[in-house]
Amino acid sequence: MWASIESRVEAEESSKRDFEMKQKQKHQLAGKSLDEDQSVDVWNKLGIDAPIAPVKRERPPPVSLENNSEGETEKPSNNNVGKLVPEAPDWELVDKMAKLSEPVEGVPEAPDLEELSSMDEGVETEPEPTQAGWADDW
Repeated sequence: MWASIESRVEAEESSKRDFEMKQKQKHQLAGKSLDEDQSVDVWNKLGIDAPIAPVKRERPPPVSLENNSEGETEKPSNNNVGKLVPEAPDWELVDKMAKLSEPVEGVPEAPDLEELSSMDEGVETEPEPTQAGWADDW
């Protein structure tokens, strides 16, 4: 009997050690990048023949905030770059949205939710004794 208990404890301890070693290896390898051969193998496993080249960042030229007193010329400002220029409104869409509040033929009117909730508050719904609740179905 003691031998079986000791073997269980040893098995649990060895599985715990194995798990901790795997976690430690994951943490050690997490920060390392793959070499070129490993990278190609991984891309091939993903179904991509040629790995994507990493994007090289270009540093923008430094911006000087000093005023040039020699030749002050107006430079075009880039303040509007990336901002959307407002377009004329879509009047057809505006008309359709205005008509949403009007009833449409063939579509039933939706009940007023406030009226329904006030009606529900006044009526207490207790299950009938002949109906079984969901807990009684087990």
